[in-house]
Amino acid sequence: MNQLRVSTGDDCLDSLIEGGFPRGSLILLAGNPGTGKTVFGGQFLYRGAVDHKERGVYVSFAESRGRLLHNLSRHLEVDLGKLAEEGAIKVLDLQAVKEEGVSTVLEMIVEETRALNAKRLVVDSLTAMAQAFKEPVELRIILQMLFSRLIEKMGCTALLIVEVPTGRRELGLGMEEFVADGVMILRKRVIPRLDGRLVRELEVSKMRGTELQQPLYLFTLHKGFKVLPPFKVKPVDEKRRFQAMPDTDTHFSTGSGDLDEVINGGYPKGSLALYEIDDDISQLEWELLLCPALANFMSQGRGGTILPAGGIDADIAARAVMNLYGFTQEEVDSLLRVQEPQTGTSPDRPYRSLLEGLDAEKDIAQLMRTMGEVKEETGKPAIYYISLDTAETLWGEEATRRIGSLATIKVKKEHDVVIKLTHPALKKINEKFVNLADLHLKMVKEHGAILLYGEKPRTGLYVMEMDTSQGYLLPKLTPII
Repeated sequence: MNQLRVSTGDDCLDSLIEGGFPRGSLILLAGNPGTGKTVFGGQFLYRGAVDHKERGVYVSFAESRGRLLHNLSRHLEVDLGKLAEEGAIKVLDLQAVKEEGVSTVLEMIVEETRALNAKRLVVDSLTAMAQAFKEPVELRIILQMLFSRLIEKMGCTALLIVEVPTGRRELGLGMEEFVADGVMILRKRVIPRLDGRLVRELEVSKMRGTELQQPLYLFTLHKGFKVLPPFKVKPVDEKRRFQAMPDTDTHFSTGSGDLDEVINGGYPKGSLALYEIDDDISQLEWELLLCPALANFMSQGRGGTILPAGGIDADIAARAVMNLYGFTQEEVDSLLRVQEPQTGTSPDRPYRSLLEGLDAEKDIAQLMRTMGEVKEETGKPAIYYISLDTAETLWGEEATRRIGSLATIKVKKEHDVVIKLTHPALKKINEKFVNLADLHLKMVKEHGAILLYGEKPRTGLYVMEMDTSQGYLLPKLTPII
């Protein structure tokens, strides 16, 4: 740990602000009710005590000691009561503070912090404490004088929580942000373009001595406070072959345990899954979500057919399957078929299937024939990927609807699965397949993070990250709650 920095309690947030809060700083944490301020404060103390052996004091003007420890333990899924018994943290219950006792209370905070030799202090909330002062200027004097005794002389890092009434954006009394070394604001809001789903946002508006990469990030309160960073590509340190995920009697696994859980068990056998991808989602990003299903089929000796999105040809697809998931050339030749427009060359590899791109009916017949061949050769269920954007470019809107309908009829009859990739711009085509789809999921970006949610079935909001811990690429999905 950087000796000049104090961990915030969240590894991701630490990495985004150069290692954490400046040691011995005064940090303001503001937000409307229910945004996660108390959870953040509790995690700040817990992780400090457990990971860095730094004792902490939690000053509560809003909740009793017992209720605070119970609620935080439940949110963080830890036993804060045990840490309190061991003396690693101390909770000061100051709900009943009165004006005439303000000086005494402030001295108590200083003395308790000194007696514990605490390096972390949380005051929840500064707003409640300020109500005991006659004039706002008194609060500024207290902040500058008393907390400086903790910060400068003891090297204690203080987190001051400020309540922002619902509907207001300005912070507290309008002066704390000028005194503080750092200012962070937590918000929750409903975004119309996400069909009314709630997101949580962290704004780091000030942090002394820190070069901020960007001001806004998403976060979740799932199993504690966690910042959800912009999507980042991670290297695979030691490549391994893809390990099959088990199917059920009714569903094919998506190849991702996280995605299986989101859509209630995976892809139903004999189903159409429609993925609507925003234009700012890159090829690598949507492939991370969709390709594990193909790997899961192939790892069990089952075949797959692809009509790929623009910019992907048969060789690119074959190399990706081999390099990213550990399949051999022989396996790709026998289990994979990639449809691509004819460019004057012959299909020199078994996995390449050429389309004329001139006569839609001939190409549709060729595509359906290829879909049948790979299944006949294996005698097992198959998975099919169709880019509706590619189909529309090659054959137009009506033919795309036709091929999509034929593919859907085929998989439902034969209990396979077809995945169709589309974009919001293909509005008329999408309307056709939304009604036919068993699953309808959308991918968008917000503050650089990739968001996934389901319209059919309706799901919550998830942030997707890249997981390489198994030796191959998998999506890691974290719910925003």
